[in-house]
Amino acid sequence: MRVLTLLCAGMAACLMPIAAHATYVDGNKLQKLLGVAAKAERGKSKGVGEVYGSGFVIGYIAGVTDTYNGVLLCATPNVPLGQIVAVVKQHLRDHPEDLDRSGDWIILKALSNAFPCKPN
Repeated sequence: MRVLTLLCAGMAACLMPIAAHATYVDGNKLQKLLGVAAKAERGKSKGVGEVYGSGFVIGYIAGVTDTYNGVLLCATPNVPLGQIVAVVKQHLRDHPEDLDRSGDWIILKALSNAFPCKPN
């Protein structure tokens, strides 16, 4: 029985995620990509790289929003993605001290301030 318990505990430890956080998108990159997205929206993008960057940043913001909506922020379903992106852009303009933070942290901070959850 003890061997079975140790075996199960060992298998469970192997399946537990290891706490690691790599920041691929920080505030500087987020701000740069949002600038690229604005150019693409105006039809002024230069090549596939900029189009990709535009889609990436909008998808990144949408992904963070979808992941934490209803948990750490509470945007109603009728809030358009364009408004979500505008809130993040405004936060980056108003808080340059956050540019060295991770992109997801910045998005969460901006959106949780703009769309706070009401206490139960």
